[in-house]
Amino acid sequence: DDEENNTSSQKNPLERLLATYKKRNTFNQNYNVGLNWKPFKNWTFRSEFGYGWKYDNTDQVWASDAVQNSKLGYNGQPQSVLTRDITKNWRNANTLTYDNKKLFDGRDKLNVLLGHEVSSSQETSLENTSVAFPSTMTIDEVLANMGAGTALPTQTTISAKDNMLSFFGRVNYTLMDKYLLTVTVRADGSSKFGKGNRWGYFPSASVAWRMEQEEFLKEVDWLNQLKVRVSYGVTGNQSIDPYSTFSMYGSDGNYHYGNGNGEQESVLQITNLPNDGLTWEKTASWNAGLDFSLLRSRLSGTFDFYVKRTNDLLISRSLPGSAGFGSTYYNQGSLDNKGVEFSLTAQVIDTKDWKWSITGNIGKNKSKIV
Repeated sequence: DDEENNTSSQKNPLERLLATYKKRNTFNQNYNVGLNWKPFKNWTFRSEFGYGWKYDNTDQVWASDAVQNSKLGYNGQPQSVLTRDITKNWRNANTLTYDNKKLFDGRDKLNVLLGHEVSSSQETSLENTSVAFPSTMTIDEVLANMGAGTALPTQTTISAKDNMLSFFGRVNYTLMDKYLLTVTVRADGSSKFGKGNRWGYFPSASVAWRMEQEEFLKEVDWLNQLKVRVSYGVTGNQSIDPYSTFSMYGSDGNYHYGNGNGEQESVLQITNLPNDGLTWEKTASWNAGLDFSLLRSRLSGTFDFYVKRTNDLLISRSLPGSAGFGSTYYNQGSLDNKGVEFSLTAQVIDTKDWKWSITGNIGKNKSKIV
């Protein structure tokens, strides 16, 4: 909000708007490199590395007309806030794949993947606030003479690193091009959780039957695809701030101790309530579906029925003022979702020069907090 330092005003909105300045510069760059190596027949090793760097600079100035009742005080005198945010992240992934498309003389196919991934990110924020510029200074003059104001204590935030370590594997097996099986397992370790709760394990499996490949359906000319599938899987969520489970310390200008000389000194205080028992939020999902394609793929669609249950919901709970903290994270409650979805696509015109398709879908979902 460009007027965040102004709680009320004696000027009209146009005067306040003309006396407000905000400029934001953002630069984002990402670099990725990958290497493939095939040491033996059907074997492939791949290594990937990525690095990202982003800065987000925001300059804000309020001239005297926009500073009539500022929360920082010094009413009627220009103020400025300069914010510098830098985010850095990197990622490394390594996979080994075995792919055999001619298993048992070409009858079956097998694809096996084993992998490892590690990633890290961190954000640094710097905020400089200056007040009490001469009331006659314009916005351009404030920007050109930042030293003419009174600098308030600089606020620097170096966020905790968000680290993730993962191991995963996947097996795909195709039998006679009719029956498909996929099994995956993943283990993720997150630095956001306390010792003993950092690792989450997420298995999944799916089977499918390509009925159109069966002998009793091969002679049906108008049927191009008819596949039945069933799957089950577990996914995880760790969408909380890094190290929210630990006791963190910070300074707050609202709390001081007297040093005996009539002066005040800033002190460090605990800024969040720890919760060593916090763990991954997990969602288990069952899905049964049908894919079909008719009339040389002019008409196609899908039907899905699903049941999901999310356990150990990550919830930020508000605390009473007597606790000394505004809120803290808990694993609390479960959420059930059940529903059906149906989609249909028609290729009305499909020629070399013209293509026109129509897609429609409908669904129903029922949610319940348990």
